[in-house]
Amino acid sequence: MSRPALIVLVGLMLVAPAAGRPLDDRREPSRERAFVSGQLIVGFKDGVSLAQQSRALGRYSGKVRRRFGRIDGVLASLPPARVQQARRALERDPRVEYVEPNFLLRTDSHGDPGDPAFHNLWGLHNFGQQVAGVAGMPDADIDALEAWQVSQGSPSVVVGVIDSGVDVGHPDLASQIWINPGENCAGCRSNGVDDDGNGYVDDWRGWDFADGDNDPSDDNGHGTHVAGTIGAAGNNGVGITGVAWNVRLMPLKFIGADRTGTAADAISAILYASSKGAQVTNNSYGGDGFSEAMLDAIRSADSAGSLFVAAAGNSFTDTDEEPNYPSSYDAPNVISVAASDAFDHRAWFSNYGRTSVDVAAPGMNVYSTWPGGSYRFEDGTSMAAPQVAGAAALARSAFPGASDVGLKALLLRSADPVGALSDAVRTGGRLNVNTAVRCADQARVWLDSPAPGFEVRAGDPLPIRLIATRCAEATGVSAHVEVNDLPIELTARGDGLYTGSYTPPAGAALTVVAGAEAAGGADTQSVSGMAVQHQPIVPGGDPVTVTTTSPGENALLSFTGTASRRIALQVSGVTVGTSTCCSMRVSFISPSGSEWLPPVPFGRNGGFIDTRTLPWDGEYRILVDPQGSDVGSLTLTLYDVPPDVSGSISPGGPPATAMRARCPARTPFSPSAGWPGSGSA
Repeated sequence: MSRPALIVLVGLMLVAPAAGRPLDDRREPSRERAFVSGQLIVGFKDGVSLAQQSRALGRYSGKVRRRFGRIDGVLASLPPARVQQARRALERDPRVEYVEPNFLLRTDSHGDPGDPAFHNLWGLHNFGQQVAGVAGMPDADIDALEAWQVSQGSPSVVVGVIDSGVDVGHPDLASQIWINPGENCAGCRSNGVDDDGNGYVDDWRGWDFADGDNDPSDDNGHGTHVAGTIGAAGNNGVGITGVAWNVRLMPLKFIGADRTGTAADAISAILYASSKGAQVTNNSYGGDGFSEAMLDAIRSADSAGSLFVAAAGNSFTDTDEEPNYPSSYDAPNVISVAASDAFDHRAWFSNYGRTSVDVAAPGMNVYSTWPGGSYRFEDGTSMAAPQVAGAAALARSAFPGASDVGLKALLLRSADPVGALSDAVRTGGRLNVNTAVRCADQARVWLDSPAPGFEVRAGDPLPIRLIATRCAEATGVSAHVEVNDLPIELTARGDGLYTGSYTPPAGAALTVVAGAEAAGGADTQSVSGMAVQHQPIVPGGDPVTVTTTSPGENALLSFTGTASRRIALQVSGVTVGTSTCCSMRVSFISPSGSEWLPPVPFGRNGGFIDTRTLPWDGEYRILVDPQGSDVGSLTLTLYDVPPDVSGSISPGGPPATAMRARCPARTPFSPSAGWPGSGSA
């Protein structure tokens, strides 16, 4: 190096620190770094007074957010548009020692717990790693890694695993198994006595309802897999970690080796869990049979403060139309969970429902514990539900005063909106446990009922049920609800659940807006629906004419039906729309509220829905839905169809006479009208 060059270099080194010290390349790497917009950290020289510090910042509309007294520094907030100008000027200010952004800091690695198979758990932390041959989309996960910086769970939180049992000796689960305090005295575990008086002898670690004994070991694998996702021990150097590192898992077996179990055993398990203090239960099972007893058990669990997390099912079915139970039970403590994949899409097999399924969670290629101390991948909403149950356990440890409904509101309102899920689940998104546990005194409101797109009979009360909490706790929050800007009186249950009702006029479009306020911020949620006119119609009785006068207005007709009764429907006298096809749709709704017959399109020529046999007892409804902005009238005739007449006739024998009862007149066939009986116009 020549001497002149050395002189120049020394000169630069001497001149640089003259006033405020800039961030040169030695301190600020060339790669872009993340920082908080609109904030600077400013260090002042010794002897600069607080007033002088404020004046220096005030020239650029800067305000002191926090002082670091021992190092003469401040965290300042400024209008984002003025940050760069202020930074350059402050660097030249003789009172300033340094100016720097408020950088965002991360751990050096992915921050993984010390579990060797953690990177298989893409649902907890997805950075695009390849799992089971699939490289996912970064951040299509529940943000568990970030949530663990706030909470890793608590052994005081108990989750009931209502399933096929649990491998209680598994190295990743043994430390997590719940022990019944009422059966844990010296010798109590095996003394053959019901020490806690709950009707189960020696139930020191749960119960096997399938076999009627105190050994809830898993002879199937499903329950062990579920348990590991909820709460496998974290950072123990073994296998995987659950969503909640520290939790107590209550094994409640009602499913056998053949993956089936009875409703009665499930009901017993639900009641056991809530009676023994499980704040959350995971229910990764289902069917299409409605059980009033199971609904009562779920409601009893709600009374005991137990959240009921349920898998939505794996039939690729819209459960708004074909319910799946227990996920479709209407109770305030139920969360219904769909499955998502590593790209934030709904898993191909997962049930869905814009009103009946609440949220999605990772449910494909889920790696978890398996009996015999092993691990394996599984798919299903059965694997998605325990992600939510584990998140509930984590949130319960972060907010010890949370109620079951409070946890529901917090988790659902914390979901990440995802475009591909917007029409699949009610939240329109995927679980995010990090957002939930970082709630800071903020209001959370969840409008549990009515659901989006609801229809109510004009003149009938519309039940309203909302959950309003401060994060997940019922204290320090106020709630209100309006229907079409009219305030509705609410009754508080005391745990964050509020109920009320509104009786609408006919033909009214309705908007229900729920709100909550707390010290950390407010929250609102709204749904829209319609009040429809309602008239009775009798099978075999007189025709009924309905008229709609407002665009979007529907009409409902109802009748009482019995299983095996046969009916047919004629549509005539149509003035709705102007076309000969598809200006309206008519559908039948079953007594359970699901769609029995899918919508049949009609036009100005009317048409006919041929004989159908009713499958259930109860009240059926006929929904008339004019399309678009069409309005008008139509006449419906509901026929009571008698049994078919049977007889015999022999080739070459005497003539046979066939008689029939009153037959509905059908629309004659014409090329422009379509085939009669098809429902088309």
